Amino acid sequence: MLSSQLNPCSFQVRPPFSDPGDATHLLAEPARVPSAPRLDYRSLCEAGVPVVSPLYINEFLVSDPPPKVDRFIVEEFKILWNNRNK
Repeated sequence: MLSSQLNPCSFQVRPPFSDPGDATHLLAEPARVPSAPRLDYRSLCEAGVPVVSPLYINEFLVSDPPPKVDRFIVEEFKILWNNRNK
């Protein structure tokens, strides 16, 4: 039995996340982990996957309606995200 069959929530995506697959959001703190693999922000943006700070999940769990993703976009991703529909 494959590990993905045991855990349907496991994703087969790995840094730099050039192919985010079915991911809907990426929680990241790039400034806190400078030695982490560089993220492929362009591919994530093109796939419509916002890169948000971990604070987003806190607000998502306690807010109704859910918070606007744009409030939690990490600084390194903002330019691409804000220009995605232009």
